[in-house]
Amino acid sequence: MTGAMTGIASRRADIFVSIGLIGTKDEPVPADELAALVRAVDARFRYWELLFVADADDVALQDQLLAATRNMRLIKVRPGTPGYRRRLCIVNEAIGDILIISGPEELGQVDLLALIDQCEASESMITLRRPKGAWLTAPIAALGRGAGFRVDSRDMVTTAFPRAVISRLLKHSDAPLAVRFPPMDRNVPVQVQLCETPPRARPGSSIGKTFYRLGILQQIVVSSAPKILSLVMLLSLLVSFAAILFAAYAVTVWLTFARVQPGWFTTSMLLGMTAMFLGLAIFGVSIGIQRLLDLSSTLNDDDVLDEVNSIDLFGSAAAELNIEIDDQRAGARPA
Repeated sequence: MTGAMTGIASRRADIFVSIGLIGTKDEPVPADELAALVRAVDARFRYWELLFVADADDVALQDQLLAATRNMRLIKVRPGTPGYRRRLCIVNEAIGDILIISGPEELGQVDLLALIDQCEASESMITLRRPKGAWLTAPIAALGRGAGFRVDSRDMVTTAFPRAVISRLLKHSDAPLAVRFPPMDRNVPVQVQLCETPPRARPGSSIGKTFYRLGILQQIVVSSAPKILSLVMLLSLLVSFAAILFAAYAVTVWLTFARVQPGWFTTSMLLGMTAMFLGLAIFGVSIGIQRLLDLSSTLNDDDVLDEVNSIDLFGSAAAELNIEIDDQRAGARPA
């Protein structure tokens, strides 16, 4: 009895840990690795939860998970929901101070307890990365930078989030991508940790994986809309300026040359004015859309980055309420 009480008391009770798993019908959950994870987390932390995202129609998987362990929170989503949106569901629902998101194929490859300690100590978002990737790593990374994200094809599913970073990611204008690929924001500290463990083959059809990756690339391209609009605005101004110069050139030729080809001046002025009008019109539409995007984004409202205080509300509650603390391990007299 004393040994059991000592084991309970040795568990950390100062933080709440959330662990989220992303699974589909094509990726069965390894029962032994899940049980080992639950035992390790329960032996280390007193307060924890396990979140699992499953398809709403996958009743067999739901029954298996609910019977596997306690502290299980099963999040049901529509079948076919992409993986990055399932991550967002976990981030929205998690209540822990530290959140770890992983996949069934990476449970036995990553030391999640060490990752929790590292995330708590650094207060940074930690992404795990394979040392080698596909030949498309560089183009994908460039495309991600254009959209404002740190995208790398070597990134693993497992990621650690502190609570402060979660709050900022959820305010991002493109939160589903922000919780998958860290945004290029100095207010979101990120650490990259290499994982030397050889990757395990992920189940599922190659066609489904290809469509999933194409869907992510499409979202990255769509997220780069603000920068593309800025480029369109600049080009439209250059076109308008060039049209004005061409119109001035046509007027100069008409005034200074003794003989001008009939119809040249009229055609030149018509082309110049049309190009100038189209350039100014595209510029106006671009700045209008840019303004709408700015109004729809709440990222600029995140001005408070941290707080330091010396308030100890819970520490003084025992003295103010005249509560006697019973600590039998220290040999104190029972209350």
